[in-house]
Amino acid sequence: MSIRSDFPIFSNNPDLIYLDSASTAQKPRMVIDGMRDFMERDYANIHRGAYSLSERSEELYDASKKAVANLIGARSVAEINYTYNATYALNLLAASLVRSKWLKKGDKVLLSMAEHHANIVPWLIAKEDIGIEVEFIKLDADFWL
Repeated sequence: MSIRSDFPIFSNNPDLIYLDSASTAQKPRMVIDGMRDFMERDYANIHRGAYSLSERSEELYDASKKAVANLIGARSVAEINYTYNATYALNLLAASLVRSKWLKKGDKVLLSMAEHHANIVPWLIAKEDIGIEVEFIKLDADFWL
């Protein structure tokens, strides 16, 4: 049994080779079932409601952040920030570094020639907005830095 068998998308599309997970990740059956269960039983606003369903939803959300923090060895759940996808996260990071003035005119961002455009565009916008430098590192014949 392969990992592919955990993902219903591959049962329905056996020849699929999917390489866009940073934008929209395919979900294994366990995640689909967990999401459906949550939506059917516990779905409500978190950190906003003062009613039992909201409190239960908040407890599950907070527990998920603790589990992720533990899994990746984060020092605190404050280091865990859920976003829609990696593209949104990269845009949020770049915009935050610009707005906080952590990145300044003349600072250099290094990117490889193999970057997905979602990791190029926010830095080019920062270059245009505040004058950072964006430098592309060439790859060798085996696509290594």
